[in-house]
Amino acid sequence: MSAVTDWKLERPNITIPVTTDNAQNMVNAIKEATGLGPQIGCFAHILNLAAKKAVAIQQISRLLGKVRKVVTFFHKSTTAAHALKVKQEMLNISVHKLIHDCPTRWNTIYDMMERYLEQQPAIYSALMDKNVKKNVKDIAVLSDSELKLAEEMINLLKPLKTITTLLSTETTPSLSVIPLKTMILKFMEPVEDESLAIKDAKAAITQDLENRYTDPNLQEYLNRASFLDPRFKSLPYMNAAMYAN
Repeated sequence: MSAVTDWKLERPNITIPVTTDNAQNMVNAIKEATGLGPQIGCFAHILNLAAKKAVAIQQISRLLGKVRKVVTFFHKSTTAAHALKVKQEMLNISVHKLIHDCPTRWNTIYDMMERYLEQQPAIYSALMDKNVKKNVKDIAVLSDSELKLAEEMINLLKPLKTITTLLSTETTPSLSVIPLKTMILKFMEPVEDESLAIKDAKAAITQDLENRYTDPNLQEYLNRASFLDPRFKSLPYMNAAMYAN
């Protein structure tokens, strides 16, 4: 409330909507502060939480652990890093460094896996180099089934990465988040021939997202914002009853 006063944000007879992360203390603070509301969870942070639920699936977590070991090895060993560069040039693969993920940013997991898949032939070849091989301990390249799972995870997380990037680069913050949530939930519907790990990851993301923005008053507020946004004016994600309201 002091910040509201300092920035001269008070408006007579109008409550001030506030976007925060989704920590419970932040949610409680907005609910308890007179004149503030509704509290709107940051959608980029919501995507971060949902994605983390997906990559915590046991089979996926184990896969990421193997990738991290490889990446860490090439980051710490100058000999291995040099061998990787040589193999990249020999195989005509882009000379890119491997990416290590950051625990607080899920999208770096996406970047790490994407770069690993790009560099996989060079990584395998570098690990077989005689000067590198003798220092390799408890490190293994991904099996064919693990490579397939990594590719599936990239496809699964790509829409979340795209939306996160767009939200992060917006110069004008937007409340048109319900259409984005709806599109992601539709993308997360299970497909018959996909692996069990991907189905579990989709279910984890779906379960997390479905519980967001469920308060009826907040839903109405966000729907009105979407209606006023020319990109979503027709509100195609709403049924007739919701649209009438």
